[in-house]
Amino acid sequence: MHAFDDNKDRRWELDINCSTLADVRQRAGVDLAQLTVDQKVAATLQDPVQLCACLWVLVRDQAAGLNVDQVEFGRGLAGDALSRATEALLAEIIDFFPSETRPTVLKMIALGRQLGKRLRDQAMERMDDPRWIDRLLTSGDSSTSSPALSASSPAG
Repeated sequence: MHAFDDNKDRRWELDINCSTLADVRQRAGVDLAQLTVDQKVAATLQDPVQLCACLWVLVRDQAAGLNVDQVEFGRGLAGDALSRATEALLAEIIDFFPSETRPTVLKMIALGRQLGKRLRDQAMERMDDPRWIDRLLTSGDSSTSSPALSASSPAG
């Protein structure tokens, strides 16, 4: 069992098993067991709102005992608490799988982390280029539809 602390100093324990995976699938619409084969599941873990929905399903019984509703639970998840929750969830997912499957799950998670780091590094390099602002200003649109910004954003 893995746990994380939220920003309100509450400790949440995660316990993933077949029953809780089915519950997350039904209530949050995310099949966490498909992490290694479905890019949408990995993308879900990057979306703070979807991540919170998955976590809520896993901790709602604990929350009831603390008189914490879903809104209050979500208020405790921002910044580093999201990172702690993600790490706990990934560790719990890894432990869920049988030992012969774990190396594949670990590899997929490692590759996802490498990809995320590379995309962040590329975005920082683009923003460090003094011509980046000029390109934004001359594009006539400073929204995320700008080529400079869309190139730094991962496709979902």
